[in-house]
Amino acid sequence: MRTLAGVDGCPGGWIAAVQHEDGTTALAVHASFQGLLQALPDDAIVVVDMPIGLPETIRGLGRTAETAVRPMLGARRSSLFAIPARAAVEAWDGPHGSETARAAAHARASALARARSEPARGVSRQGFMLFPKILEIDRLLRAEPALAVRIFESHPEAAFAALNGGTAMAHPKKRSGRPNAPGLGERRALLERAGLPPALLLAVRPRGVGEDDRIDACAMLIVARAVAAGRARPFPDPPERDAHGLPVAIWLPRDPLCSAEETGLEAIRTSDGATMTLLPDALVSGYRSFVQGRYLQETQTYRALARDGQTPETMVIACCDSRAAPETIFGAGAGELFVVRNVANLVPPYNPDGEFHGTSAALEFAVQALKVKNIVVMGHGRCGGIKAALTTGAEPLSPGDFIGKWMSILQPVAETVAANELMTSGERQTALERISIRTSIANLRSFPYIAARERAGELNLYGAWFDISTAELWAMDAETGDFQRPLVDVEDAVI
Repeated sequence: MRTLAGVDGCPGGWIAAVQHEDGTTALAVHASFQGLLQALPDDAIVVVDMPIGLPETIRGLGRTAETAVRPMLGARRSSLFAIPARAAVEAWDGPHGSETARAAAHARASALARARSEPARGVSRQGFMLFPKILEIDRLLRAEPALAVRIFESHPEAAFAALNGGTAMAHPKKRSGRPNAPGLGERRALLERAGLPPALLLAVRPRGVGEDDRIDACAMLIVARAVAAGRARPFPDPPERDAHGLPVAIWLPRDPLCSAEETGLEAIRTSDGATMTLLPDALVSGYRSFVQGRYLQETQTYRALARDGQTPETMVIACCDSRAAPETIFGAGAGELFVVRNVANLVPPYNPDGEFHGTSAALEFAVQALKVKNIVVMGHGRCGGIKAALTTGAEPLSPGDFIGKWMSILQPVAETVAANELMTSGERQTALERISIRTSIANLRSFPYIAARERAGELNLYGAWFDISTAELWAMDAETGDFQRPLVDVEDAVI
């Protein structure tokens, strides 16, 4: 697979959405177009949202490329600028030292454009400000004509319309110069359907890149994939050539969307040829919500954690049950809790030569490296691991019987509770759930470094039990081992 790049101009220079040979993607910003090319392999296919090929005269509303594509844009027609004749573009003499100088240069370019167009047509201010980047590519291609076989012009809104079955996007990307969420959202959704990973579309943008710049570069990457697959066509077809031999054409995908097999991104194949998606849709949706919501609100927090490392004060040992997530129950943010989860929130006894090392390794790191001040063992109601411990003679779920071996940590007390005929099955379940918490806390004290820090007053051990059905959190009394209702009244909180 060749390296592919979708490129758009941006305040920081040029933004490239790159698909590497191994199918991974990334964003990169380069100050110059030549620098961008130098950062890519010599055979990389590049599709750029910038005019290539400048006719000497213009008949109609722009080059033949704009004339061919404009009808498919509907309400987005204004996004496609009418490119003037070469002489008008080459009239750019910036950067300009003042607004007066810029206005004068704009007037000269408009005069040249009107003189070389039929009907006479000037240059918009926005189009005029594109001239430096148009010339940057033009001069590079004229100096190295061989580059023209792998650098193609396209247009984001035309690409979106082509991908969308010929229907233009319903909403603009911007309103009054500001990002327009509905417009950006519908374009992201289309790009995801085409196989681009959410990380490329939603991760933090490089400095000097607008959200619309990123979206447009990603659209150009989709066109680059179509070009590489032989599934793109030029408008007009065949392309015209300017006086310097440069093609005058906007390239667009032939088909509404490329399949997953063609993208190299949306799906991968296992060794036996079966196809599997990179992530389940629900996780992608959840990740999108995280990036667009919490991450945006707490960006500085995440960056500080990445820069400075984590310093949580509390470690929580919890069950891996999906209904009892400590971060959710305690309303914790990033970096606030160090969490280890296993079946039935068990802590094995200290045994450097034993078989149970996962939880012990996490304890060692939390206490010795992170210097946490608190360890909380949190159990929960209706625990499947506890139920398994109370079920005598149950068939193992696999030949390894990993659950049975793990739950043997509780075997003596589990047998005692299971034999108690004075309790109902539900009472036996709750009793062992809470006894397991006491057992785990006792096992914590078998670790020499934990016992030493507790004696020194540097570490506190706690027990808690969460009722899934009522959201009540019960806390263990350190002296008696009994569980007490918390200070928070759930019914009052709900009201």
